[in-house]
Amino acid sequence: MSLLVVSAAHFEAQATLELLEKRNVPASFFLLGVGPIHAARAEQRLGEASKGKDVIYVGSCGSFYPFEDLHLVSIDRAYWVPPCYRTGISDNLDGLYPPIKFPPGIFSLPKFGLPVKKLLCSPTISRVDHFDERIAKTLPSPDELVENMELYVCARALIDNARSVNVILAVTNRVGPEGRLQWKRNFANGAALTAQFVTSHISSFTSG
Repeated sequence: MSLLVVSAAHFEAQATLELLEKRNVPASFFLLGVGPIHAARAEQRLGEASKGKDVIYVGSCGSFYPFEDLHLVSIDRAYWVPPCYRTGISDNLDGLYPPIKFPPGIFSLPKFGLPVKKLLCSPTISRVDHFDERIAKTLPSPDELVENMELYVCARALIDNARSVNVILAVTNRVGPEGRLQWKRNFANGAALTAQFVTSHISSFTSG
């Protein structure tokens, strides 16, 4: 087993790493850094660190659908969609930021029953959840969408180098003006829930 846990902030992965250690499961850790600029700076090192590894990417996200309870989701596709583009006050150059899809061959989480969502990545934390009508037509339904800041930037490094990749994000809040406060209330429990899930399924996170 050659397991690599990746997260933007150490507190997102700490509970997972501690439970893996208690169960005598060897794992290394890669700290990506918070936000897309730190993730971009770390991308080359992440590619080297993930080469041949079974990667578990953990973190948190906000939902574009109604938020009721803390829950876990997985991700099979990532989009680069800054709030200014999503709301129609700026444009992306055509084809410059294509969606990134995790190939089925290295993606195994659906069999665990986690909802599989699409991720909109943003350079900042969005305070609005609405979509320009023109942009909405190019994206999946809001019921399928969550947002975080880092995964799009580093996804290609993982796909090109890791033996397997599984993304587990705790949905801690609804995207919007109260999102940051909701996240502060829920992020610690989200990390604990992630740790329980990972350690309960650890034998299935390696590709053998």
